[in-house]
Amino acid sequence: MRFELGLLSGAFTVAALCFPLGSLCGWLLESQGRGKDAFHTSLGVSLIALASIVVGLPFGAAGVAISISMAGLCLHLPIYFYMVGRCGPLRTGDLRHAFFRQLPIWGVVCCAAFLSRTLCADLQPGVQLLICIPAGLLAGIACMSFSPPTR
Repeated sequence: MRFELGLLSGAFTVAALCFPLGSLCGWLLESQGRGKDAFHTSLGVSLIALASIVVGLPFGAAGVAISISMAGLCLHLPIYFYMVGRCGPLRTGDLRHAFFRQLPIWGVVCCAAFLSRTLCADLQPGVQLLICIPAGLLAGIACMSFSPPTR
């Protein structure tokens, strides 16, 4: 069970990276008065999310988490970026460039949280969270402070 919980939270970190960006793109569509594009995008992304859940079900909870996360990264974000970038002040390349510019911070936070978790692997899960969350946040803040492209 402990391994399953770690795998689930690790798989959902990719979703935690993708879904806020997708929501932001949906908000951009709405603020530009492109309700029809927002509807079509939401419909497509919802169908992909449903399909990813169905694909992951045979592999249990971890399979669903991984499937949802990979669908978010490989399908949801490109669809949102394409729809937002079709017309308006932002282009698809601008969104893609901003995403990849922030990706190293995600890697730094994940590595810091993983390393701190391995150091306190024998502790209770709640204590691990109390140690690993601040470690990841501090690593992310340090990375943003010393890396000009992320500011």
